Amino acid sequence: MTEHDNHGYNKNLQPFANKLRKEMTKAEACLWKYVLRARQLKGYQFRRQRPVLNYIADFMCMELMLVIECDGITHQWEESCESWPRQISHLPLA
Repeated sequence: MTEHDNHGYNKNLQPFANKLRKEMTKAEACLWKYVLRARQLKGYQFRRQRPVLNYIADFMCMELMLVIECDGITHQWEESCESWPRQISHLPLA
């Protein structure tokens, strides 16, 4: 087993991820219900609000090594645009 088998899972963020799962935005809820839940997308398993490194990804498929961020009105557009390159630069390490 290597250090990357857990795909950068951060158990310290689990309580925050649990809270976010219960309070999904409308966009996140629709994407989850109609596209990603229960292997609806070509049989791939997605996890929602997954703690990865120091971030909580909205959706993650470990098999594809794919993270989907569904930014809604809860994010300030300018702040998201500025911080996003820094955030994703760490993901290949997970």
